[in-house]
Amino acid sequence: MPSFLFINRDNFALFNDSSYIPVINEEVLELIAKNPEQYEIKTFGIEGVKLDIFNSYRLFLNQDSKDQITNSSFIETIKPFLVFYKGLPEYSKTTKRFDNRDAITIREAIANSKDP
Repeated sequence: MPSFLFINRDNFALFNDSSYIPVINEEVLELIAKNPEQYEIKTFGIEGVKLDIFNSYRLFLNQDSKDQITNSSFIETIKPFLVFYKGLPEYSKTTKRFDNRDAITIREAIANSKDP
């Protein structure tokens, strides 16, 4: 099983206790072998409208569109949003003073997401 997971690591997302594990390495494979019940595998079965939305994010980030989502392209797409959020001052992470409620919704989605 660990060999299969490693070879196919770009075709699925791995989660431990509902937390996304972006990189599958030797250490992660050992932990999976010891406690497989603590892990979940999710596929990137995204097509149609969801793929269009994904590619809209990539376009916004000046990245090439994709016909299919892989773990690498997924990380490449979400990383700038996470880095941006982590770099915000504490005030910006908590203020409710926005003219647009969508900004608060997006900020909270980034801050509270366990499943990117």
